Amino acid sequence: MYKSEVNLRSITNQYLKEMKRAKINFLLIIMLISSIQLLTAQTPNTHDCMGAVPLCDTVFHQSSTISNVGNIPNEINVAANQCLINELGGVWYRFVPTTTGVLRFSIIPDNPAGEDFDWVLFDLTNKLCDSLSQGNPFNYMISANTAGAASTTPPLINQGPTGINSDSSIVGSNICIGPGAGDGLGIGPLDWNNFNPDVTIVAGNVYYLYVAQFSGSQGYTIDFSQSIASIINNLDASITPVDSMCNLGNPINLTAVDTGGIWSGVGVVDTINGIFSPQISGVGTFNISYKIRGNCPVADTLEIRVITNPIPVFSYYLEQSFCDGTNLYLENNSTNSSHYSWYHNNILIDSTVNSQVIGLEGTQNEIILEASNNVCKDSSTQLISNPEIDQQILTPNVFTPNGDGLNDFFQLPNNIMECIIEFKIFNRWGVEIYNDTNAQGWNGKNKNNKLLSTGTYYYIIKVKGSEFKGAVLLL
Repeated sequence: MYKSEVNLRSITNQYLKEMKRAKINFLLIIMLISSIQLLTAQTPNTHDCMGAVPLCDTVFHQSSTISNVGNIPNEINVAANQCLINELGGVWYRFVPTTTGVLRFSIIPDNPAGEDFDWVLFDLTNKLCDSLSQGNPFNYMISANTAGAASTTPPLINQGPTGINSDSSIVGSNICIGPGAGDGLGIGPLDWNNFNPDVTIVAGNVYYLYVAQFSGSQGYTIDFSQSIASIINNLDASITPVDSMCNLGNPINLTAVDTGGIWSGVGVVDTINGIFSPQISGVGTFNISYKIRGNCPVADTLEIRVITNPIPVFSYYLEQSFCDGTNLYLENNSTNSSHYSWYHNNILIDSTVNSQVIGLEGTQNEIILEASNNVCKDSSTQLISNPEIDQQILTPNVFTPNGDGLNDFFQLPNNIMECIIEFKIFNRWGVEIYNDTNAQGWNGKNKNNKLLSTGTYYYIIKVKGSEFKGAVLLL
């Protein structure tokens, strides 16, 4: 085989591979487009059972003409019986009653003289919409009415209001009213009345109402005001207000009038039970939402304000003296706060910015500073030691009251003389010769202000918390 033949075969094989790959890609594109079209075609709208409009009010108005059969055709397996209507063009509705009782409603055309609406009511509790097309829809039918026609020749002229109401003057006797009422259903003869007899619905069950526009081009109103059973959820999602809180506070449990909803928003750590944590949200203002889903969703929002937590900090210093004992001075260094409470051994002593304890007693003292910002509060605690004051005082044992200005008085140190309670001098026979609390001390004179002779004298000096006794020599 020549080299040129080998090259030709190689080129040919490569070409075939590319063509095959291109064909596969083309098929994939076609499949993708088909899938998108199918997906679009199967998306339900209000003309489909799965896109049913929730009835959340006693009166509902459909304003536009109904001419669409929806994206999911043949949802009702009508077979040959006209008691159940074909999807001529209409709207599906869904409701869940909150009370058990008699159901009544009226479908009132905007143009009663020229509009003909057919309808059928199903109970699809715990069932899918597919049940109406794949199974026997009569098993789920509660009531239906296809009476009336586009003709203006009697007796096919039943245009106008229709629905369920046993008190109506044009009520039939069957749950299936229309041209197929007597066709083998065993539920009565042919019936052309506009209204069906009352039916009973059960609270919590799921009902679907399909309204088809047989003739005409205008809208209609569905009125349930005559119904004894309530089809309205009447759920209340109103959230209970909460006060502002601080970012270091504990989580709180949000509540609403009715339960069963979902909570959302920054700081919500439990969407089912409504737990909000300010430590997770941080400082700021946050919008919290609460939504109760269901046939008629309701929702509410709440604004929660989280501010910075107070940080209580304080310092202190002690002043000690023989006379006054120990004084404690407290200095407030807190931040993010505006109101304060001071506690000494669990007793409130002050509500000012700074504080003090004069005459501190005991060896250990607990001081608590509570700081608040009108939203929340925090506290700081310190255990402060109170050192014992040295009671050992060196008292002079001699003095010379000769007027030379040196050692003329018998006295204790100045810081003690200021707090003397009792100062008595006695001679050797125990006779009191001096009794005064002069801060300067004893000048060697008796009560008659006469200088005493040289000798030994005895003293009893009492100061705050202490007493001193001894002898002193007067020279």
